[in-house]
Amino acid sequence: MVEASSLAAPDMPRSPSTCLRWSAALLPLLLAACVPIPVHKTLQPEASITVRDASGAPLPGATVQLITGAYPRAPQGWERSRSTSTTDASGVARFEAVREWLVEVPGMVHGVTEYGWHWCVARPGYRTWRTDDAEVAFAPQASVVLSPAAAPDDALPCEARRTSEPSL
Repeated sequence: MVEASSLAAPDMPRSPSTCLRWSAALLPLLLAACVPIPVHKTLQPEASITVRDASGAPLPGATVQLITGAYPRAPQGWERSRSTSTTDASGVARFEAVREWLVEVPGMVHGVTEYGWHWCVARPGYRTWRTDDAEVAFAPQASVVLSPAAAPDDALPCEARRTSEPSL
């Protein structure tokens, strides 16, 4: 018959006092991971996008939206906000950075919010361009070439798409 003490792992605590000491040492670390901390987050980066037509000419008057999404998602969906700008005579639309202090709990499952951004560019007569429909990484200084719309459905405005969850 094999004794129970010989089956125990060699580095396992064998007495209640040793277990208590380990628990007392680890408890502050576990509690520290669950303490809310203030974090200065970028909700929207400073960004600009240049819009051109197929010949390379700037496209003034295009509607550009910088879409901010977050995970874990809010009850209304992935999308948190949308900023809109119109391209100037040189085809450029600019967006200011938006930063905010938030309280996060890093040790909790959904205690930290991650933000991601996507572009949507629309102009009548041209195909609407979106990065949330493609495997395109967000670039804060972007350039896009709009192609002529082949059908009226190609030139739809940038509508809210709260049901889809693009990757961050």
